[in-house]
Formats: sequence, C-alpha cells, structure tokens
Amino acid sequence: MGFGTVAFDTLSVSGVITGAVKSVDADYLATGAPKYWIQYNGSTNVTLGSLNSSSVTDNGTGDHSFAYTNVFPNTGYSCTGAHRSPGATGGLGANFDQAAGNTRYYQFNAANSGNFDATQISVTISGNLA
Repeated sequence: MGFGTVAFDTLSVSGVITGAVKSVDADYLATGAPKYWIQYNGSTNVTLGSLNSSSVTDNGTGDHSFAYTNVFPNTGYSCTGAHRSPGATGGLGANFDQAAGNTRYYQFNAANSGNFDATQISVTISGNLA
C-alpha cells in the first residue's frame, strides 16, 4: 500500500460547537500555527498537556529543557513562555536558550535573584519544522 498526497489551498470544516462552516488557509497551517506547546509543573516534574513534546529534562532549580518530537531546521523560531508559582512575589522573569531540537527555559525571581521551580510553566513555539 502506497502513501498518497492531499493537496488543498483552503481547509473547510464544520464547527463542532456552532455547526457553522469554518475555513483556514493552508499557508497558516504550514507556517502560522504553533508547532509546539507544553503545560508543565516544574515543582513536580509533571507534564499536564503538550503537542510535539518528546521529553522534559530537569536541569536544576528553575532550569528545564523541553525537547521536540519533530525538530526545527534551525533556531529561527519564536518562543513564548510564561510561568507562575503561588507565593512567588516580585519581578518574575525567564530566559530561553534555543536549539533546533529543544528549548531551555529558565525561571527566576528578579526581586531576590533566585531561581525557582514554577508550578505552572507554559511554552509555545511557532516557526517552520524541518
């Protein structure tokens, strides 16, 4: 059995909630839609939900690496991240180190210069896959 090819310019589907027909341009699916996301608890090292995630590495307090199942061709992709932790006060911050196969995400509290494991880490990656 061979694999086939599906070609289309616009994808149209019936909405599950409203029943209305909705459409999306194929260019958006290829280049605009997020290719990776994860919801992760850094305190318990539990993934709460994800897309295109192969593993998470706990590199130490406030330092996690998120690996992709399908990698990017280079580091020219966009990272968006947020985190929170009950009881953490002051200016919370984060840094990214990007590679084709993973993103390293650091969480820190700017008020006391300390790293911490956030209880809710959300990372979304947009860009072209390899």
